[in-house]
Amino acid sequence: MAGWIQAQQLQGDALRQMQVLYGQDFPIEVRHYLAQWIESQPWDAIDLDNPQDRAQATQLLEGLVQELQKKAEHQVGEDGFLLKIKLGHYATQLQNTYDRCPMELVRCIRHILYNEQ
Repeated sequence: MAGWIQAQQLQGDALRQMQVLYGQDFPIEVRHYLAQWIESQPWDAIDLDNPQDRAQATQLLEGLVQELQKKAEHQVGEDGFLLKIKLGHYATQLQNTYDRCPMELVRCIRHILYNEQ
């Protein structure tokens, strides 16, 4: 989570550059709420050119979706209601986007983490 803590300190052009990294392919809210989980995963251990690593990429996608669903389930209160809906939507969206191509999720997150640094 150290990387995300540093990213939150950015200002000016650096902050704008970081915001450009995020979009529909990977929402910044997902990065924010799952920062620790994302930074603890072995994204670099996957060889994007090796089809045999697809299973590991699929596990990372499933883990990401499960973590989002858990985070959504634990939201309470008035503000938590909207966040629960939003995080649940992101879980479904990411599952649908990357289900057929989990290596693209790995590529996307690697790109984000690299550029945040």
